[in-house]
Amino acid sequence: MKVPRRSGGRCGGLALVLVVAAAAGLAGCDDGGAASTMVDDAATVDAGGRLTDAAVPDADVCASAAETCDGADNDCDGQIDEDFADRGAACALGEGPCATAGQWVCDDAASGLVCDAPPPREPVAEACNGLDDDCDGAADEGIDFARDVDHCGRCNAACVFAHAEPACDQGVCVVVSCMAGFGDANGVAADGCECTLAGEETCNGADDDCDGRVDEGFALGAPCLVGSGACVARGALVCGDDGGLACDAPPIEPQPELCNGLDDDCDGSVDETFDADLDGYAFCAGVTCAADEVCPAGLDCAAICARQDCDDDDRERSPAAREVCDDGVDQNCDGHDAPCSQLASRVNTLVIVTAENTAATCVDFDGDGVPDNAFAKLAPIANPLLSDALAQGSLELLPTLAGALPDLANGRVDLSILLGRRVAAQQYTIRAESYGADGEPLMSFPNALMVEGDITAGPGDFVLGLPVPGGMPGDLRLSEARVTATVVLNGVSVRHDDGRVVGIVTEADLATALETVPANLLPLIQNLLEPDLDRDNDGVPEAYSACVTYTSRPTTVVADPP
Repeated sequence: MKVPRRSGGRCGGLALVLVVAAAAGLAGCDDGGAASTMVDDAATVDAGGRLTDAAVPDADVCASAAETCDGADNDCDGQIDEDFADRGAACALGEGPCATAGQWVCDDAASGLVCDAPPPREPVAEACNGLDDDCDGAADEGIDFARDVDHCGRCNAACVFAHAEPACDQGVCVVVSCMAGFGDANGVAADGCECTLAGEETCNGADDDCDGRVDEGFALGAPCLVGSGACVARGALVCGDDGGLACDAPPIEPQPELCNGLDDDCDGSVDETFDADLDGYAFCAGVTCAADEVCPAGLDCAAICARQDCDDDDRERSPAAREVCDDGVDQNCDGHDAPCSQLASRVNTLVIVTAENTAATCVDFDGDGVPDNAFAKLAPIANPLLSDALAQGSLELLPTLAGALPDLANGRVDLSILLGRRVAAQQYTIRAESYGADGEPLMSFPNALMVEGDITAGPGDFVLGLPVPGGMPGDLRLSEARVTATVVLNGVSVRHDDGRVVGIVTEADLATALETVPANLLPLIQNLLEPDLDRDNDGVPEAYSACVTYTSRPTTVVADPP
């Protein structure tokens, strides 16, 4: 008996006519039944309504059942696995880079879906690679690109410098410090501490202390002198073999000594071969030192006459001998016996030479051809104070000539500069601090030479009472000082015109003079002063040149100190 396929619900209102040979009135398919089975026309059923073993299924007949996940249309509705909509969709197992990809497939029991992706990767420690290695949803977490020396600015950009301790500063590799024995001379981080530290800087053309400078602290190229006397040669400072400075001036060979006012044999003494009494002063025959004498060629008559011995057989008579006044003997070889007189004047102007006037007024201490005056920058501050001190009488300097003849323009006198105290108009007493323990003036220039009224004195010491703002005058000592001036004698009075004092101030003497400077002004003064004289020829200036001018007018000393 054949079972036709109708459309509708589960049985779709299908009327089945069953013909059985053994009985009639069998029940048909209930439309409300839960299931049905479609068979072809040749199928037969037994008395219980079941297909017999002999039944042969027909492909066109659907036997309805519950839908399962098996790739078949189990419920005969023309759809396959419609209750499993995600079948075939993409899926993943795990999180982040640990996840694996697959698709939803039917499980082995055909009851649901499973993801066929391979098992997810196990998390590993986070590395700097732009990936989420530990599968926590973040990549490269915990790495500070601004400060991490192994990942400075980006992954695996390690800070490594030669001979240096590195650091990462805002994503840029920098050198923190150099290893012992090395230095960063060029300041370039890329090559680290490329300089091998040799120690303190020496003059050798190399950067020994790795500070990026070569031979700093050495006055390379500065003018220099070698030799003495007639052997003096000029050159420039260069590095010597011992790591210090040397002068490249070519040596000049000494010559036999002549009586010419020159140190021909370059031994530091002048005309010593012609010094019979060995008092340090020679007698050169044929040079009278008269004012109208024409100096013979090849002689330095000025030098000869400044040192000409008037009696080369008497050691007690020479240009250096101290004159004994009114004893009838010319001890100092100036051509006359000095009277026991003292002519005083009072300094009325005292000025530190300014930078603009240094070239025309001062002298060349260091032999470089340029006049020196380290105090020039201090002049605008100090000069008004000096002027006030002179006007108010807090600074009284009395240049005094001992042994001067009235109206005598040539000869030797003892110049001393005394400290005075005013007692009346143009009348002064001498302060006790003008003299040392031996009774000699502390500022003393014995045997100063006058030629046509121009006096030259020194070397000696000159102490300048240097007033400072808000403080007392400090004693600024000029050592190796030389004084020049035009001296005008008029009977019993004397004045100095166009006076000049030049000298050297040591660092110790400057420190003493500045002890009275108020603390707030001390840095200003120190910044204005720079040493300019290299007295020990090590290439580093350590002393200061000083240059002042003065004038004085006649005055009267009414009393000496006890």
